[in-house]
Amino acid sequence: MTGWRIGYAAGPVDLIAAMRKIQSQSTSNPCSVSQWAAVEALNGPQDFLPANNETFKRRRDLVVSMLSQIDGITCPVPEGAFYVYPSIAGLLGKTSEGGALIDSDEPLPPPFSKRPASPWSLARPSGFLQTSE
Repeated sequence: MTGWRIGYAAGPVDLIAAMRKIQSQSTSNPCSVSQWAAVEALNGPQDFLPANNETFKRRRDLVVSMLSQIDGITCPVPEGAFYVYPSIAGLLGKTSEGGALIDSDEPLPPPFSKRPASPWSLARPSGFLQTSE
């Protein structure tokens, strides 16, 4: 559930057991409001989902298309997320329009400094950003 930080998994018993071990040491339980929201999301009306999925797909495709048009950026199409992880590795070592050397993904040079993008150097190799529609 986007924004609620709640989810569930189904799969082979061994895989779920391993996931449970990791999850139990890295997160806490969701608050009661999130739990009830999840119940309603699963049991409530589902008729709006196809239209919402199309909206998110259209937005995703627009973001991927626009980012892919920028020299030095490659942006794979995500298969199930509403955010993208474009690689700016092709920009590293170049100079921004303002004359600054782009030697990392932080601090971000324009056009990213005015966009909701986050460097992922801690979680991924340098040169990747996370951004959403």
